[in-house]
Amino acid sequence: MLFRHSTQRIKLSFLNKCGSNPQRFLSVTQPIASKIGRKLIRYPPEVLIIHDQTPITQPRVKADLNSTTLTISGPLGAHSMPLKPYIHLQFYESKIPYVKPEDRKPITNEDDFIDESDFDKKLRVSVQHPENKEQKTMWGTTRALIANYIRGVSEGYRVSLKFVGVGYRASLESDGKLYLEVGYVNPVVMEIPPGLKCIVPTPTKIILSGTDKQLVYRFAAQIREHRKPEPYNQKVLAVTRQLKLIMFLQKCLRLRTNNKGQFPQLRKMRKMIKFSFVILLATILTVLVAGLRIKIQDSIDLTYSSEFQLSNLQNEEKRLIQTSPFKSEWMTEEQVWGLIRNKIKFMDITDYSSLGTHYKTFKKRVFPVNPAFENEVVPLINKLTTKYMRKNLEKFTSFRNRYYRSKYGAESSQWLYDQVVNIVKNANYSDAILSAKQFTHKWDQKSIIARFQGSDDDKDNEVVIVGAHQDSVNMWMPSFGRAPGADDDGSGTVTILEAFRALAEGQFRPRRSVEFHWYSAEEGGLLGSQAIASHYEELELDVIAMLQNDMTGYIGKKYPETFGIVVDFVDPDLTEFIKKLINSYAKLPARDTKCGYACSDHASWRKAGYPSAFAIEGAFDDSNPYIHTSNDVIENLSFDHMLEFSK
Repeated sequence: MLFRHSTQRIKLSFLNKCGSNPQRFLSVTQPIASKIGRKLIRYPPEVLIIHDQTPITQPRVKADLNSTTLTISGPLGAHSMPLKPYIHLQFYESKIPYVKPEDRKPITNEDDFIDESDFDKKLRVSVQHPENKEQKTMWGTTRALIANYIRGVSEGYRVSLKFVGVGYRASLESDGKLYLEVGYVNPVVMEIPPGLKCIVPTPTKIILSGTDKQLVYRFAAQIREHRKPEPYNQKVLAVTRQLKLIMFLQKCLRLRTNNKGQFPQLRKMRKMIKFSFVILLATILTVLVAGLRIKIQDSIDLTYSSEFQLSNLQNEEKRLIQTSPFKSEWMTEEQVWGLIRNKIKFMDITDYSSLGTHYKTFKKRVFPVNPAFENEVVPLINKLTTKYMRKNLEKFTSFRNRYYRSKYGAESSQWLYDQVVNIVKNANYSDAILSAKQFTHKWDQKSIIARFQGSDDDKDNEVVIVGAHQDSVNMWMPSFGRAPGADDDGSGTVTILEAFRALAEGQFRPRRSVEFHWYSAEEGGLLGSQAIASHYEELELDVIAMLQNDMTGYIGKKYPETFGIVVDFVDPDLTEFIKKLINSYAKLPARDTKCGYACSDHASWRKAGYPSAFAIEGAFDDSNPYIHTSNDVIENLSFDHMLEFSK
């Protein structure tokens, strides 16, 4: 016992001489400070850090254990966090006073050069007892949290998620929720936390940003939890920087290693590549030798054919997009969808670049000073009713979408054509006077043309057109996303359909022909109306006037209920005459508004040189905010408002 006691005394004496802490069992080293906690924090001068020493009182907690508050604010926001009482902060000022870039003197010599880091302030975090386990742990944690908040309020955090997998898509709807299509029957709906900004620039990419690092990365992890990675099926929801690593690991998993840790399959792959290269080289030489035997003319034909095929391939990949009368650019399909999402109007002139060049020698039209034929018009107006408009729109919006390249677009177009045909059949007209036909395009959805043949044979070449577009689109998931399109442009479609029904029932017979058009592919760049306008231009038909009805059902919140009459990129004389018709027959006043270039199908006819006008539900800056989403539904519309446009 005496020997054991003496040994322990000698051991403790030795440890104390070595400077060790007796509380650390069998350790002869100095207590190691937190590697993270002892690092100095540098922060820019625009970040303000305030330490409020007022204790945060809590029930049944000693006063000396109450935390204090640290507030960090910067250009992007502010955050507050509690500080344990044993956490100490030491601030260091910058080497030189901060001067804004615009106030700095110009650099004339080397001595005038200023390093931006010289403006940085510094902060050191420490604890009262580093050897204490709790304090040492909170030391590094507190330092990391402060550094994260400083970066958040000065630079912010940004995470990009990439969807890889057939059918994997995301969309941010107008209700502020994130919808994920990740292989389930129903989409996954996620609420976006406050303080977090979510952007979906493309259907397969999500960008999260915010000032709170924990919030940004936690929400990204929650998104990834909805679909676990399937590397062999090439399906994954991954942070962009992780995607390359995942693909690399996917390849490595398919290679087996030998006992030496080598990849024998790589040698086989190299041999196969070399062998394939030799075969390819031999094939090229054979083709070149055979090509010498081809006649010169055949060679020219072959070259021309190859260039023609290459040109077609390039045109399939990119489209010629016009966003102003004097600006056109080749764009990919994804770039075109970017225009739609950013609400930039455009025309796809890839196939119709010659529109407006064939037959542009029209004389200036003189429209009536005042509306006439009131005795004939009023009885026809009395036949209008919202009953058929509601019934037709309920069915028209029941299709999942009316995208011109989807099967739903073709089905909805066929249904609409059947309704027009039924009106024609029920009217007491001969086929020569009232008719309906479909206009076939390169895509599945067809445009529809109904025609009242004019009674004056001398004006057989003249025609008046009333139009609307029948397609709809979900700007994030065009082919299969839900797009009821009640207002854009289901409202315009049933508006002119009701006017057509009333005219047919009223035995309307005009002097010059009147046509009702329901265009396909307006959302794709006015493709349907451009095709028909080009066709009429080639036939040298004289379009006296064209009136477009696009979005006629929504009543805005900014201004009183009105007619919206577009006054830019239209025929001014025809537009003034439309205003006179509104004043004579409608209950609502007209309001001038502007919508920009190529904002609807009237632009195709205007480009062809024909007089065109455009009527919309109200002021353009007060129009329906739900278009191009799944929330463009009937509940947001007024059928009485639409009835005024039918008049």
